[in-house]
Amino acid sequence: MVNALKQQQQLKNEATKMAMRLPLFYGNKKEDTENIKDFITRFKSACNSMGLAEVSEKCNLFRSYLRGRATAMWMNATYKGLNVYNWRSVKEHFMIQYRRKVETTTFCHQILKLIQDKTETVSDFAKQCITEMREFVDAMPNPANRLYTAAYLALPAADRT
Repeated sequence: MVNALKQQQQLKNEATKMAMRLPLFYGNKKEDTENIKDFITRFKSACNSMGLAEVSEKCNLFRSYLRGRATAMWMNATYKGLNVYNWRSVKEHFMIQYRRKVETTTFCHQILKLIQDKTETVSDFAKQCITEMREFVDAMPNPANRLYTAAYLALPAADRT
């Protein structure tokens, strides 16, 4: 029984190590291996696989993966009124600061590149298209985002996916 528990703990530790193999985030295109959205997505997945639910721990761990300009932005965040122990605030702050430049032509080019996979259902492909549209709108300045949110909330609850 004791050996089984030790083995289970060892497997959990190995899973944690695997999950936390994330690249560092510098806040510049030259040194970063992925954009902020992908970095945060991988970070959240790693935290979930570790079972890390404590918000302040997640924020502290996030800070440890920052370097260069991103570290400086973290250090200055409290002066700008950001609660660095609130994961949602931290995530939104970094997404806004490091999002890519968005133009209407950006979306037009992105949507044309979406292709339904042979094994993908129409419903799954539609979800992919909607996700792309939402990400585009989220990256736009606030007035467009507010209009989209208002239109989305006007939809019947069953159509909001």
